[in-house]
Amino acid sequence: MKEIDILNTIADIIHSKKGYNILCLEVKKNSSMTDYIIICEGHIERHIKSISDEIEKKLKNIKVTPLHIDGNRNSPWIVLDYLNILIHIFRPETRREYKIEELYKDAKIVNVKIKERKRHD
Repeated sequence: MKEIDILNTIADIIHSKKGYNILCLEVKKNSSMTDYIIICEGHIERHIKSISDEIEKKLKNIKVTPLHIDGNRNSPWIVLDYLNILIHIFRPETRREYKIEELYKDAKIVNVKIKERKRHD
């Protein structure tokens, strides 16, 4: 599976779990630690954990497993490390406090694609 397909899958999983403010950055030229960073938000710690669990579960189904996960069910910030992709899931106030995006302000924004779903009214 190509990296862009994995990035699209991650963004779609986040969106499906009602995560929001999704930003994907290509940091290959800015960082020696990873190639891509995905940043998103969840409302409360339980929501953040739910997003994290769903990403881990769905990616495991396609044989993509994390190297490390930092944070737990009570954390306002969880990081999933897939070596070439780092995923940061924040509460909004924690994201504002740490300003991860500003560390990579010269990074290229990756336009990820999220599948459209039918609304159930």
